Amino acid sequence: MKFFSPPGSHHSHANPLTKLLVSIPPQVNNLRGFDLTNQETTLFRQFQNVGYYTSLVRVPRLLSNRSVYENSRLKAPYDLPPLPAPYWVTATKITDVYQIEYGANKTISEDRVE
Repeated sequence: MKFFSPPGSHHSHANPLTKLLVSIPPQVNNLRGFDLTNQETTLFRQFQNVGYYTSLVRVPRLLSNRSVYENSRLKAPYDLPPLPAPYWVTATKITDVYQIEYGANKTISEDRVE
């Protein structure tokens, strides 16, 4: 792979790249166009998308006597609730506005999260 300097820059030659950082979900369908080996394809097929959602909601006196509600299951792996479910609700500095973080074991629609 070669990187070419933009027109008008001080460099007019190609610089060979030795590494490339790609920031995408590591799934085979996102990696089309890369020359994956069978071993790499097998590895990337093991990854799954999960849904992680965060929102701000206004609910009067939702957590009137606490600042955080954590939805944990003490005997579950990593103390996480069965998904889909909210992870936690946190009070913000704005009266009656809370941040809710919600997880799902796959990507789901925003309507379903609401």
